[in-house]
Amino acid sequence: MRDPRKSDACVRNVVRAVAQASQLSFAIEPFNPHDLPGQFLNDFDPAEDLLAEIGAPNLHLRCDAWPAHAGVPRHIQIATTPDRLEPDHGTTDSAALYAAIDASGCTGHIAAEHHPRGQTEASPGWCHAQSV
Repeated sequence: MRDPRKSDACVRNVVRAVAQASQLSFAIEPFNPHDLPGQFLNDFDPAEDLLAEIGAPNLHLRCDAWPAHAGVPRHIQIATTPDRLEPDHGTTDSAALYAAIDASGCTGHIAAEHHPRGQTEASPGWCHAQSV
């Protein structure tokens, strides 16, 4: 059940932020309920409702591919499932994911949000191997 105190506070804070800094671009990200149970913004439906309710041109949707949601986001974070490591193995079909991102019309950024297997400095090697 949605806690109106949390949702009302969220709306007030986001409205104030996007109005006070209209030259900036803001993004909201629904958290996946597996990693962060009980969060107010835990799916794309309430996130889309929040975007529509606020209606600010500088407020966008941020998508983390880790929970494998869909949408046309402005910012996408990728990692491999199920272990959240570099996106170069596991159950994620990276080629299909990148093709879907290209086809979605996303004009924002793609970022890797993962736990490095080894040294952080060596972590971007997956980008070169996949021609990302």
